[in-house]
Amino acid sequence: PLDDVRVRQALNLALDREAFVGTIFSADVQIASQVVLPMIFGHNPDIAPWPYDPERARALLAEARADGVPVDRPITLYGRPGFFPNTPDVLTALAEMWKAVGLDVSTRMIERGQFAELVRQSDVGPETRQPALFLNSHGNASGDAGTSLYFKYHSESPASEINDPRLDALINEGRMLPGEERRQRFNEAFRIVTEDYVADLQLFHMVGFARVSPRIGFT
Repeated sequence: PLDDVRVRQALNLALDREAFVGTIFSADVQIASQVVLPMIFGHNPDIAPWPYDPERARALLAEARADGVPVDRPITLYGRPGFFPNTPDVLTALAEMWKAVGLDVSTRMIERGQFAELVRQSDVGPETRQPALFLNSHGNASGDAGTSLYFKYHSESPASEINDPRLDALINEGRMLPGEERRQRFNEAFRIVTEDYVADLQLFHMVGFARVSPRIGFT
């Protein structure tokens, strides 16, 4: 079912992201529209976070079902213990929101090695690989979207499930260009990923906390 873009759209529309803010997550998290923060060079400001529209999600699933897409097939949502605070609660909330629009989603916590192995199985045929979603995160320390775009979406990256020469060209060109030309290539790459492919279910830009004390030094 996840091969159909309407199902991926429905998965996004079924999520009430606002409900997580200040409850399961800190009140300081930001709802994400793409894999990089707004401060990162190449972030596309024209892409808005997905709205919460469960009725539209149900309609898209009904449309896909009528076309023979197996939308009733069980989907497993995988998480990792200790990934971030309240991970089990996050998994449960996501699954319940998807169940509310008619999807059959269950959750499973697995250790990091198992998680990595399942993620790497993107090239396994559909007859053996079961439909799966992975609660994961991505960090960008470079300040430039080229790093994230290549890692997440370029066909040569082991983390990508997309093989699109048009997208590869935008990423390659952008990484070699300066200034506004670079920004334009990255902005278009994010548009393709978000609107044409609906490659991810973007959730939040997380926030970290550190305890400080005059009794603690770093000498």
